[in-house]
This record gives sequence, structure tokens and C-alpha cells, in this order.
Amino acid sequence: MSQHTTWFQARILFFDLSPLGRILNRFSSDTYTVDDSLPFIMNILLAQFFSVIGTVFIIIYGLPWLVLILAPLVPIYHWLQNHYRLTSRELKRLSSTTLSPMYSHFSETLAGITTVRSFRATSRFKRENEYHLELNQKCQYASQAAGQWLGLRLQFIGVAMITGVGVIAVLQHQFDVANPGLIGLAISYALSMTGSLNGLVNAFTETEKEMIAVERVSQYVTEVEPEHSRELCSPPYGWPSQGVVVFKNVFLKYR
Repeated sequence: MSQHTTWFQARILFFDLSPLGRILNRFSSDTYTVDDSLPFIMNILLAQFFSVIGTVFIIIYGLPWLVLILAPLVPIYHWLQNHYRLTSRELKRLSSTTLSPMYSHFSETLAGITTVRSFRATSRFKRENEYHLELNQKCQYASQAAGQWLGLRLQFIGVAMITGVGVIAVLQHQFDVANPGLIGLAISYALSMTGSLNGLVNAFTETEKEMIAVERVSQYVTEVEPEHSRELCSPPYGWPSQGVVVFKNVFLKYR
């Protein structure tokens, strides 16, 4: 509601300088993200976070010596998620930026489709649309590639954890200092640890990416200058007394 109120009270200059596609992007994609996608992905983030905490607790409870293996894996995992998070966030910002020209071109083409056909400029507008679409798809492709890069390295961390669980379980069994039931429980949870870590990083990154939409919408709400309200100047009593209009010290400016 605040976004609509701000834009309805905006100056005409704002609509002259802002492309139509950018405004459509704020009201469609960004608003949908803030209202629907962001709460949903935050719910997934909380679920994945508590799932990872519970899984680690159960594994350590079954095999306490696994802490020796988890200790060097934690900084590696932190570096991977930080590197992926920063990259994915900037790719999301680029994707949102390249989406506005595509919306603008589509709306302008749709409004002037008769003129485009009459001047036989269909091929040129088609090439321009494909150009804007290709720019946006490049960002989407790079984002998918970054996700695959992260998934592969998290698989390596999962393999190292499962290998450590197996080695420690065998050693404890040889010295007869472990409960076979707890060892089986730790191994079963370690097998799902890779998926939990991947889900946690993806959910955290997606939440941060969705916050870009909040930033974009908030930017327009706070930075769009409203039209200044001015008091009406009432003419004096008996006006007009003559059929003459005189302008004194009048300055007009546009932009």
C-alpha cells in the first residue's frame, strides 16, 4: 500500500525519466517476490537450519570422535557458502536489472504493434526482443552454473564426512568401545548430511537474493519525491475588474 501511495503522488517528472519496464518490474516481479516468495523461502531456511543442527547433534552423539573430522570441514564449508552467496547475490541483481528492459520493450512493442507492422519493422523488433531476452538468460545460466559448482563441492564434503564416520566406526568396533546401534544411527544421518547442507546454503542464498526485491521496492518508496502540495491563491474580491491578464516575475521550468 505504501508503494502505491508513493507512486500515485509522484511527480510527473518521475514518470518521464523512469522507463515503463522498470515500473512494471517493480509492480509485478519484485512485489510478488516480497509478498509471496520471500516468506516461503524463509520458512524453508528455518526448516533446513534446524534440520542440519539436529543431524549434527545426532551424529556427534553416536560418534563423539567425529568432531575431529568436522573441525577442519567447518571453515571449508564457510568459505564455500560465502563465496557462492556473494556471487549468487550479484547475479540476482544483474538478472533483475536486465529484466526491466525486456518488460519495457515488450510493452512498447505491444502498444505500437500496428505502427511496427505498417513500417515493416517486425524483424528489427524481434531481434531487439531476442537481444534483451538473451541478456537475461545469460544471468540465469550463470546462476545455475554457480549452483552446480556449489553442489559438487558440497558432495565432496559429504563424502569426507561419511568416510570419517565409517573409519571411526570401524576403529571403535575393533576396540569394542562403541554401540553398534548408535553407529548405525550416525551413519544413516551422515548419508543425508550432504543434502541438508546443500539445502541450507541454497535456502540462505535464495533468502538473500529475495531481499534484493525488498531493496528495490524500498528504494522507490523512500526515494520517489512526491508532488508538493501548494495552497490555493484566492483572487481578490471583485476580480476580474478588467479583461486583462498580466504576468509579473513568472518563472517556468520543466525538469
